[in-house]
Amino acid sequence: NGTVTAMPQSHMITQGIAASPAPKIFTATCRLDWTRTVHALHNLVRGLSPYPAAWTTLVGSDNVAVKVKVFATAPEVVEWLPGTERYHRPGAIIVRGKQLWVAGSDGWLRIDELQPAGKRRMTAIDFMNGYDVRQAHFE
Repeated sequence: NGTVTAMPQSHMITQGIAASPAPKIFTATCRLDWTRTVHALHNLVRGLSPYPAAWTTLVGSDNVAVKVKVFATAPEVVEWLPGTERYHRPGAIIVRGKQLWVAGSDGWLRIDELQPAGKRRMTAIDFMNGYDVRQAHFE
């Protein structure tokens, strides 16, 4: 809306605020911790997309774990989605229509784009067409 005022960095230095380099990003820093709030998870995904990308581990019904990079999400801060009262554990997955939802500490995070290890980047709909997530969960 045109209300932003630019401030040169040299002006900040004269006020005693020193510029510093950003901290190094490690693989462990990029891991999604499902016990965090959905806004914290969403912001981590946004900040790390497209590279290096936030990631998590998908554990299927056969207890096989697959590393999954997450590129796009949308938060929904509600205690639960209607009809999901039994899925309160962080990392629990539900499928509602053509959407993939994962439980966080204070709501649900819709995953829109992801990439399983060794596969291409895809939408959640394409992923669910090829992988049965109903008995899976994220760790």
